[in-house]
Amino acid sequence: MRKTDGRGKARPAYQQMLDAGVEPADMLDGARWYLRNLSERDAPYIPLAASWLRSERWADDCEQERAYQARLNERPAENVVSITPQRGQTAFLREFERRKAASE
Repeated sequence: MRKTDGRGKARPAYQQMLDAGVEPADMLDGARWYLRNLSERDAPYIPLAASWLRSERWADDCEQERAYQARLNERPAENVVSITPQRGQTAFLREFERRKAASE
């Protein structure tokens, strides 16, 4: 994060994109892809949010992010452990409830 990250200028840029008819999900998906694939070498050169929004760089990456999410959802649920909730209260919860009742 920079000393001045430009959040103040990003709000009008975001609103400008919304007024132009851009879907918020497109901008968010583009940002997710951009940040996920940012290399350490490029990290010092992250553009300010307003510049990134106004130059429509999110448009390049939003479809790639959606394809990535689709691939994740297609994976079989291997190595997933099913956790069943415990019946009744745990000792911690019983003690918490006791202290809560005592303080009231």
